[in-house]
Amino acid sequence: MKRRSFFLVVAAAVLVLALCACSKKVQGVSLDTQALTLGVGQGGILKAQVQPKSAANQEVAWAIDNAECATVGGDGALAAKALGTATVTVTTVDGGYTATCALTVVPGISMTTASLILSPGDTRTLKATVVPEKAAEAGLGWSSSDAKVAKVSANGVVKALALGTSTILAMALDGGRTAACHLTVAAPENGVFTGKNALTMDWGRARTLPDPLPEAANQRLKWASSNSTVATVGADGEIRAISPGRSTITVTSEDGAKKATYRLTVKPSNGEWLDLVDSKCSEVAAVLKQSRDRIGGLGQSQEGQAGAAAAHFVAAALETIGKMAEDYSVSVGKLLMSYRTGRKREVMEGLTDYHRVAASEMKSAAGGYLDVQANLVASGVPKSVVESVAKAFSAPAKTIEDEALPAIRLGQ
Repeated sequence: MKRRSFFLVVAAAVLVLALCACSKKVQGVSLDTQALTLGVGQGGILKAQVQPKSAANQEVAWAIDNAECATVGGDGALAAKALGTATVTVTTVDGGYTATCALTVVPGISMTTASLILSPGDTRTLKATVVPEKAAEAGLGWSSSDAKVAKVSANGVVKALALGTSTILAMALDGGRTAACHLTVAAPENGVFTGKNALTMDWGRARTLPDPLPEAANQRLKWASSNSTVATVGADGEIRAISPGRSTITVTSEDGAKKATYRLTVKPSNGEWLDLVDSKCSEVAAVLKQSRDRIGGLGQSQEGQAGAAAAHFVAAALETIGKMAEDYSVSVGKLLMSYRTGRKREVMEGLTDYHRVAASEMKSAAGGYLDVQANLVASGVPKSVVESVAKAFSAPAKTIEDEALPAIRLGQ
């Protein structure tokens, strides 16, 4: 009797193990969506779920039947390349179960300005890009979600009407998708003069100056802007802020007897300022990478030619600029993220100080190499290598001073 009970227990255990093993086998697969539409140039991601969730082997393989239309990665990431349709298939490694998604790629559209702040009466022209170019021939449609706050013309000219918010949409008429600009219409700042004949305007604004040349007997005035890419001025004296930067606005009486100049600074709005600074910092990061690659290339070309001294020098320079590049990326990234908490002034000052110090350190490194060039050459480092390394360090410093710092100061 005991022996029989023992065999029954063993049989039950084997049955339980078999059932557990069966429960871990793959029984199917599904996708989070069976149909997806993307615009050209856009990306998306499909998520696969292997059934049951407790299956031992969760691996899947991805495939697409029209690689000219779109591509799919090993994680289900999609990249739309051209107009058309495609079928995306996911297959389980265990059992070969499949699921599909019908992908349609339509004209893509993007807006150059994602957010905008205007005052009542201000106008701004928005630009949208449609890809492919052939789809752009059908034109764009524009709309405002709140016509009481702002209206938009068929050419993308937005006019702010009243305080509030509105979403400006651009849609490709050739069956394409939409792009949005989030508009805030706020009360204008009190005054634009920051000092005697010093004028500040926000990017995209337009205004005239009150009594610009009061002492002139002849009030027929002529206007000029020293930098029309930053601001233009009409015959009626209306100044239009075109892009961030500085320009001198000159007003002269028709008889030439009187003349006045106004130093104009055009500032971007908060969102635009962040985009501008981010763009300029990306340029600095790109130059840092180019400089690092250039020094690395010098190291490879010197192997076996100039000896240990040259190799050691290049390796040390590469390590130094590598640390600078890493520090730049981390520090700027943290500061720009802090901006999103609303601390613009603090972030702006931090960015200015950091870039000033970074530029100084890079220039010091470049000058230091040139100062000891004779000693390095005597040690076996080719003069051309020393000069190339010095240039690789001075290039990012110049980009910081010429690109990043002016952009950051425009927020002041």
